[in-house]
Amino acid sequence: MKKVFFLLLFTFALCLPVSQAKSIRIIEQPVAADGVLGIKWRQAKETMPTLEEREYDRPGKLFIYTLPGDKKSLYNIELSGCTYLFWDGKFGAVRAYFNGEKNADAFQTLYNKFVANFGLPKKQYTAANQAERQEWTVGDTQIRMDYFRADKAGALYFHSIALAKEMTESKKTSPKQPPSYPNQPDGFRNLAWGMTMPQMQQDSLKLNADTSGNYIIENDSKDFFGLTLDKLSYNFWREQLFSVYAYCKKQDAAKLYDQLVKQYGLPAQKRMQNGSQEYYWDGKKTTIIFYYDENLLFFTSTAIYMEKRTADNKGE
Repeated sequence: MKKVFFLLLFTFALCLPVSQAKSIRIIEQPVAADGVLGIKWRQAKETMPTLEEREYDRPGKLFIYTLPGDKKSLYNIELSGCTYLFWDGKFGAVRAYFNGEKNADAFQTLYNKFVANFGLPKKQYTAANQAERQEWTVGDTQIRMDYFRADKAGALYFHSIALAKEMTESKKTSPKQPPSYPNQPDGFRNLAWGMTMPQMQQDSLKLNADTSGNYIIENDSKDFFGLTLDKLSYNFWREQLFSVYAYCKKQDAAKLYDQLVKQYGLPAQKRMQNGSQEYYWDGKKTTIIFYYDENLLFFTSTAIYMEKRTADNKGE
């Protein structure tokens, strides 16, 4: 599964914290040719140990962090929701919202301040997502401000132009196939991807359709890495087994994650979707996704999944 979220976010991202104080840190001159908020581009992550990991893409060398209690004021406009991006261990970008994303006056104030300091925007246009977009360039620093007038929502993005270019060049030489991970299965338990229902029934497995259109195996073992699962369901596409949903008990989510790491190594990616953590093990044979906050573990055939997604996109 291709997940371009992290690569896109680098282009969109912004700034970095220096303090964990809960009081608002006022930044009157936040932008320099070689960094933002007094932090230099390429500054090492090790110099900022208080950052907390939020998302990552290990193969892409991208890590995104937050800082507990992080509060800043830019030109007397309070910022919120700052996320800090590092590529290959070097600080490269940050994203932030202003005034809880709901203040048209804040947008105008920030726009006026940027014009006063950096001149008229280098670019002004309406983006595909309907944001009113303004862009400035200051040395190696690109500033981007998006504003959604209908929602009175705004966001700021700063990033290092040179580091973004390096990341793009690195992407061109990275493997196009998903990386393998240790002990990668080619199915689920003793069931191979691509098996048909008749083949499974020949092995004395009795399949029953559940209310969601998937299938459960009668008297199926719920034991998984020493934990007892709540439910297992099996999914078929074009009469081929291609994925399995495994639901664990809420109190077992942390234990299950630890067992997955022990069995398969650290996940290649971590993402946050609507406050929910998702962990990805991307393999040539099998892709595993653990929806941590939903207590859901998803196994799928990488090849059949991609084939299915292509067919779905074509409306087949």
